[in-house]
Amino acid sequence: GGQTNLVLSSGDDGEEGGITGAAIKRLAGERPRLRVLAATSEELALHNERLASIDKSSGGNCIWLKH
Repeated sequence: GGQTNLVLSSGDDGEEGGITGAAIKRLAGERPRLRVLAATSEELALHNERLASIDKSSGGNCIWLKH
């Protein structure tokens, strides 16, 4: 598929374009809340560079840059 050209995955998911065998696991409502970490300015810059690369390789069709 097209995403293999973008190198978005670091591993092999076993199937091209599909979801592999795991069922949805319901979590208890009483579980501790997850801690949310904000991206650093360096991480945001690297993310924007990646989006620019995707936009260039897709001929200006990077959907994440379209607001």
